[in-house]
Amino acid sequence: MPVVFGSPHVAKVHQYAALLNGTRASPLHGDCKNPVGIEYRAGQDEALHRLKRWSEDETLDIAPGYGLVGDWLPSFRTSASLTVRCRKCGPCLKQRAKVWATRGQIELVASRRSWFGTLTLSPESRFIARLKADAAVSNSARWNDLDDTEQFKEIAKVIRREFQLFLKRVRKQSGARFRYLCTTEAHKDGFPHVHLLLHEVSETRVTKRLLEKQWQLGISHWRLVNNHDHKVPWYVAKYLTKSILAKPVASLRYGRPPLEALTETIGDAALGRSPAPENNPPSWLKSGAVHA
Repeated sequence: MPVVFGSPHVAKVHQYAALLNGTRASPLHGDCKNPVGIEYRAGQDEALHRLKRWSEDETLDIAPGYGLVGDWLPSFRTSASLTVRCRKCGPCLKQRAKVWATRGQIELVASRRSWFGTLTLSPESRFIARLKADAAVSNSARWNDLDDTEQFKEIAKVIRREFQLFLKRVRKQSGARFRYLCTTEAHKDGFPHVHLLLHEVSETRVTKRLLEKQWQLGISHWRLVNNHDHKVPWYVAKYLTKSILAKPVASLRYGRPPLEALTETIGDAALGRSPAPENNPPSWLKSGAVHA
């Protein structure tokens, strides 16, 4: 059974939840068809207490993994059983898409403007990506021995690396700060391509021409989207419901920008004010609270 570690307070909350539900485990799986059982362990503060005693009393000795010599150190005092999502069945995939779509809606509201793009690879770039993926697994397996799923994963890794290089080039050429969410989807022939949302959080320096020029592996399509059009994040996130292979890649803490960002943006919209001018960005941007 998988094990996770945490605080005694959280473990007790899970124990109480299981008691209320009349079950042996705290139910956190929602509508998942194949819930997974895990064990939540807590109580490491006992080790810290004994270590403090040892550091303060020179007459005591300590043995790694056993605490004080001659005295067994219990690793954990509290544990709880949980049932969590399998993250693979249909309901779990829909829940995953819902979570990422909600995060995308939050980023839309908090950004100055947002772009929606689709990145595809030319036949030549496809061939090179496949060679790179083959080279990456050559030490452990032969490419032809991999099934379609494993081959898709390896090629998708190569494309995601190229996507990161694309973002670096856009940042360097524009000097802009932005956040992003991208998902990888399979073409009808099974080869991956990318859908993404790009949120500008600094001066609006990114242009359609720049985005198209910096994607050097094929054709890209870009358009500006309405920051209050909540259908756009759903369009990107819906690919997460099609297959477990559709892996989301996003900026750090995507969908959780500083509260000041949402407060100022929503407040401006309610009062009919336009966004802050480029030479006077909002306070959350001045403080550097948002990182591309």
